[in-house]
Amino acid sequence: MAILTIINEPSGAGGTQLSPIGSYAGPNKREYPNGTIVTLTPIALISGAYFDEWGGALSGWNIPETLVMDADKTVTSTWVIPAEDTVQLTVSVLGPGSVDYSSAVFNRGTTIILTAFPESGKQLIGWSGDISGSTPVPGMPNLLSVVMDVDRHITASFGDIVVEVPFIGEIDYVRILVGSLEQPIPAAGIKVGDRFSLRVRVKNIGTTSFRPYLYYRYTKPDGSVLGSTEAKFTEIDPAKYHTFSEPGFGIHVDQPGNWYVYCELRDDYNGNVLDSFAQTLLFTAGGVIPYTDLANVDIIIASKTYRIGESVPFRFAYDYRGSEQFGFLEIGIGGSDYTFPEISTALVLSTEC
Repeated sequence: MAILTIINEPSGAGGTQLSPIGSYAGPNKREYPNGTIVTLTPIALISGAYFDEWGGALSGWNIPETLVMDADKTVTSTWVIPAEDTVQLTVSVLGPGSVDYSSAVFNRGTTIILTAFPESGKQLIGWSGDISGSTPVPGMPNLLSVVMDVDRHITASFGDIVVEVPFIGEIDYVRILVGSLEQPIPAAGIKVGDRFSLRVRVKNIGTTSFRPYLYYRYTKPDGSVLGSTEAKFTEIDPAKYHTFSEPGFGIHVDQPGNWYVYCELRDDYNGNVLDSFAQTLLFTAGGVIPYTDLANVDIIIASKTYRIGESVPFRFAYDYRGSEQFGFLEIGIGGSDYTFPEISTALVLSTEC
């Protein structure tokens, strides 16, 4: 195998398209079987930039160019950018960490995201320098959104992680609740049409009382994420437990397959994650909403004249295990035209509906 390293100068002005693309071998590196013939094509990344020449294992300015990968090789593509259309970014690092950019050129007005990478056991202390107008990405303190409207020199500072809270909490157990039946996770026998909720017991294993809260998230088999919830705050004394029951009537299982359940225990002091729990649940296909679970059913028809053979849409509202639901049905009209008054009345559903 042979590794091809691509260097584009200046960074951000242009790139190099490879065919075949090869296997990832690290930043700007691709791995190929020995003897592979690779085609290299320069691609401008900013307006006004143009390719100047090849360097390293290639020379000249042919577009495209080919290279036989019979050994590890490095190729440089050099670009020219009209100075009046671009601005320069320079990034410095203080302390144990790195940033995804060190020096690059951008079209004036381009918005970029700088990402800080602390070393293990360290953290980003902050950004400084030419950061006027720049904003942290919400919920992601290691990311900085920067508008490149002028030349900027930005510094990222790294240091030790500072523990700011004198308490520690942990998730003692997580169980799943279906109706009145509480089961350990993973639970058995849950199918499409059922509803479930989580019951989570947490413990204060520190020396100071604190007020934690729980965050829930569900990822369905199709990849969609179900809305998260937060349990209400509660005070937990040292060496004591508290059981959270997920708010609301629970989660409706509307897809068979693997659901990914995730919850976090956070503190009320600064939102730090104290503990987390993740589990895959398998819900089987089959199962429908049984009529015996329906209560307080109302049928609603708007006032309108309907013709012979025309379908009359109507809506029914009902309670299903404590959750207000809505459905839509249609009935046919035969014999004569008929005007329905606006109707809202009780409807009894049977197994023959």
